[in-house]
Amino acid sequence: MRRIGRLAVALVVLATVAVATPARADNLNASCSTWNGDYYMNAWTYYTPTGPYHHWYMIQYELGGHPTGGKSNVNFAVVETTGVRYGNNSPDSLHSYQLYTVTPPGQVLTSQVNEEWVRFEAIFDKWLEDPRCPAQTAHL
Repeated sequence: MRRIGRLAVALVVLATVAVATPARADNLNASCSTWNGDYYMNAWTYYTPTGPYHHWYMIQYELGGHPTGGKSNVNFAVVETTGVRYGNNSPDSLHSYQLYTVTPPGQVLTSQVNEEWVRFEAIFDKWLEDPRCPAQTAHL
């Protein structure tokens, strides 16, 4: 009886892991730096093929360079040739050297028939002028 109970628990755990992890995940990267090289952003986007679509399920980014006092922000959009499929503007409170992760609240799907990419803009909060750097992933 105990053996069957343990087997059932193991099967439930295995099924949960299988559902939570995409069958085949891919990623694209983007990076940029300000014109003078004082600030930079690195970004990673994660998607998985789902039939004729790509399902974008996580975006991560990190800012670096000179300190900004924790008031920088990153805006990004998942785009395909027919338009923006998901956009996100971070709060104006990001710190350097911290990894930020955004999980879209719903399914973000782009058609594999179209060109698809993610574009970013990092805005570094400084007195008088806020340096910016744009970036985008390669097109699928």
